[in-house]
Amino acid sequence: MLAESYSVFKAWGESIIMEPECRLLTSELIPAVRAYLAQQMRRRYGMTQQEIAKKLGIAQVAVSKYVNLRYSTAVARATVDISKQIDEAGFVEKIIKSKSPDEANHEIERFCERQVNA
Repeated sequence: MLAESYSVFKAWGESIIMEPECRLLTSELIPAVRAYLAQQMRRRYGMTQQEIAKKLGIAQVAVSKYVNLRYSTAVARATVDISKQIDEAGFVEKIIKSKSPDEANHEIERFCERQVNA
């Protein structure tokens, strides 16, 4: 059953990569979603880095990296790829309305899992 714990993922028009779903989620997709959310919360809503960090339940230093575009190439590519889905789903607004960082992160994880399983 080891094969079931791996997913086939087409990475941005490149060759097919075999990655464990958890690795893809934690190393690329969740950071990409957080980066795009942080950028949009800052640009669209004028939220401070501290406010964004509190809403997402992450360190202000991480928000600084996200809003200043200082992250890996893989995360940058994933951010570009998922931005349309985030915007179409009204996801930024949904996260802003979340009542706690735990609720926001639960929504982010569900969104990422849907992207991986799509």
